[in-house]
Amino acid sequence: MEYEGTQLGLLIGILEFLASILSLTFNSVLIYILVNKMKLTQSDTVISFILCILDSIYSLFSLFNMPLIWATNYSIIKTSTAYCQLNGFVFGIMGISIVETIMVLGVLRYLAICKGKLLKIRTWVIIEVLLVQANVGLGLYTGLTNSYEVQPSLKYCASNPISPVARIVYGILVIISVISVIIIIFSYLSIAKHYRSYIKGIKKQNSEFINLEKLKSSLEVQQRSISSSELVHDFANAERKVINSIKKLYLMLSIYLLQIVPYLTLQAVYKLSNSGVQGEVIDNLVAFLAHFLPLTNPLFILFFHEETNIELKHVLVINWYRFKKMFYK
Repeated sequence: MEYEGTQLGLLIGILEFLASILSLTFNSVLIYILVNKMKLTQSDTVISFILCILDSIYSLFSLFNMPLIWATNYSIIKTSTAYCQLNGFVFGIMGISIVETIMVLGVLRYLAICKGKLLKIRTWVIIEVLLVQANVGLGLYTGLTNSYEVQPSLKYCASNPISPVARIVYGILVIISVISVIIIIFSYLSIAKHYRSYIKGIKKQNSEFINLEKLKSSLEVQQRSISSSELVHDFANAERKVINSIKKLYLMLSIYLLQIVPYLTLQAVYKLSNSGVQGEVIDNLVAFLAHFLPLTNPLFILFFHEETNIELKHVLVINWYRFKKMFYK
């Protein structure tokens, strides 16, 4: 475990620290937009708001955790049982809760887009609160039984259950995480499939319209020709927007899987082999990817979600205008 002096560990720690600062910045902007501009009037915005809160807690603890570890030359996380349990509890429970909230958002969007079903905001909030409460309860038990232990990267602690009950609790958390990932994959792939079907419908309508126009071409007046051209252009724009949405879905899903799956896989492999996480380099890299979740979440919502992206542009334009007005009166 004599790893604190390596350049890779220090470099990744600094990058994670900077990522936490960026995460807090973007989550603060998103919270402002969701609360002040969008007024939390839709289920999607409310769950996104909860996700921002979880991301912010995770990032705040990261900002507190890394300087403390550096200041004590890594001794606090290696020698303090209390801090190790606190570290494992916050990172573990917040991490699982963030993944579950991503899952809830995926299911919410799947039902709205693919099935046309809109549940009440209260229903989604109750589901989210119950999931987080369950995670906190299981995480507290793990911490009180001192089941968290420091990992080779010396930046976070993970559960290493010894007692039968602790192993059951750990198994439940793993099952929850795996199910959440599967549901995330299913939800966004189903949405992408729905969009592809929509594109086929657009192309079919466009083709039928063009064929109809050709049959009527001898009777068309100039004004009608202009209207027809505009309608064909509208079809093309609609198709382009849907294709862009599909690409964003695939990109978002790929990044989520890259951040979540390696960490879960690494922990599962070494728990099953009863040898603990081995290798400082691989642990550092896997943790590095997982710790970027609180940053990618607000970026996806701000730039991949059309409504929040429009509000973001409005906020930037207004503040840029105010900034210019201060200096160019």
